[in-house]
Amino acid sequence: MTTLKKAALVGTARLTGMPATGTPVDDLVAGIEGLTPERRVLLSAGMLSIFRRAGYVPSTAASLPAPAPAETLPPCSQGAARALGDVFIDGRLELLPEAFLLLTNAGRRVPFSLLVDCLDLRDPVHREAARPVLGERGVWLAHQRADWGWASARVAHEPDARELTRIWEEGRSDDRLAALGRLRELDATGAREVLSSSWKQEPSEFRLSVLAALAARLSKDDEAFLQTALRDRAGAVRAAAASLLARLPDSTFAARAIARADALLDIDKVPPSGMWDRLKATVSRDDPQFTVVARPPERFDPEWDADGISAKPPKGVGERAHWLMQAVALVNPTHWSERANATPFELTRAAWRGEWGAAVSIGWSRAALLHDAKDWIVALWDSWLAADVGADPHAEVIRGELLLQLFEQMPPDTAQERVIALLQDPALAPDLELESMLDRFARPWPDALGTAVLDAIEAAVALGSAAPTVQLSGSIRAAGPALSAGLFDRALALASHDTVRAIITRVAHDFDVFAHQIRLRQRLHQEVAR
Repeated sequence: MTTLKKAALVGTARLTGMPATGTPVDDLVAGIEGLTPERRVLLSAGMLSIFRRAGYVPSTAASLPAPAPAETLPPCSQGAARALGDVFIDGRLELLPEAFLLLTNAGRRVPFSLLVDCLDLRDPVHREAARPVLGERGVWLAHQRADWGWASARVAHEPDARELTRIWEEGRSDDRLAALGRLRELDATGAREVLSSSWKQEPSEFRLSVLAALAARLSKDDEAFLQTALRDRAGAVRAAAASLLARLPDSTFAARAIARADALLDIDKVPPSGMWDRLKATVSRDDPQFTVVARPPERFDPEWDADGISAKPPKGVGERAHWLMQAVALVNPTHWSERANATPFELTRAAWRGEWGAAVSIGWSRAALLHDAKDWIVALWDSWLAADVGADPHAEVIRGELLLQLFEQMPPDTAQERVIALLQDPALAPDLELESMLDRFARPWPDALGTAVLDAIEAAVALGSAAPTVQLSGSIRAAGPALSAGLFDRALALASHDTVRAIITRVAHDFDVFAHQIRLRQRLHQEVAR
């Protein structure tokens, strides 16, 4: 190669003859007629490089892996393989969980040609769905590359308490949190000990994350540690510790929070005022009337700071309302039902008739979410939906946020009833994000929900340019991957409607994606079943 480099540097015009390499390359190049000197030099260099690579003998030969085991699952049909390939080619990865589930239920695996695409998946949901359909060769391939290690073991290794403790001491933040959660399952006392040993040295952001991780398996035994966290130097950590202590019904903190809130709210039943009112109360099926009178603090008590209650309100919120909301938010709302002998529906409606209705409702909503009080969650959803909050800018801003949070924790059947009602009458909550609400339901949707969504889309199409674009687009995007197979034909007929693009050009792209998703899913269902 040195002679060839010299020839290239000096120039072929100055050469008296072609440089030799001393290898069989010289004879091969000499046998090719019609080459210019320049071509001969370049060809010699290229052939010499190949000659040397072909003859290279490594000092230590790498051992070959054992062959992949024989497959135990038959491959999917060619039609299914083409449909699955189109899912990857078109970038419609949101359809993969359903496609893999269809293959799993059919006892089939993905074709060899798609194994690398499957092993390159990054989404944990996609990976978990792909595991059963990779076959023996997929698992074998996963052993050959570190990035594919997630698929190399069908059953993940469960570290013991010693290994989890090592991860807590040496691992990255995410790994440490996961190790702590698993360690609490194996040895709750040991988990608190390793946590206490390093608590003061942890950054405040990590201490906050740790408290969130403790919420999953909260018990009376955690009270002493949480009391320590309640004295933390960071306000956010104190507030998080207070929320956890409030969930321990027998804790001294919970008793203190109830006593503080009781002093701020008066709840009374309205007695009938006369004979006619008494007669109506006797025969009417309407809920009894209650009054909820709030008396927010006139000044901030410095001792509240130790219970995670902050003195300074966010922008747009009055101080007294801020203190009232925080105090009420720490108390399990079932306390108010028991104290007044009233249902959540009676009390939530009564709250809005008072002067501080928005502040009380915000506090109760946060408390219901904290304590997962299902009856209160449903009642608060209904009261927020019906409430007129136009006079309270803060309540107007937070209303949509709380409605979505309450909806997320609502029982599934009740949530479906509520979202179907919104689909049938979008004017009930025009500012709600229907797409986010629909995404909480498992796919494929029940037929009742899918039918309601298609009905709503058809109704919006009929409205034409007057249709609420945001809600319509959200419904279309959510429906594409989620409609049940029995609604495919109706969905395709709707997407191909002659007037859709002419009337609602603003959502034409969403309809195109929707139709493409349904066609791909229809192909997958048909081909996998063959």
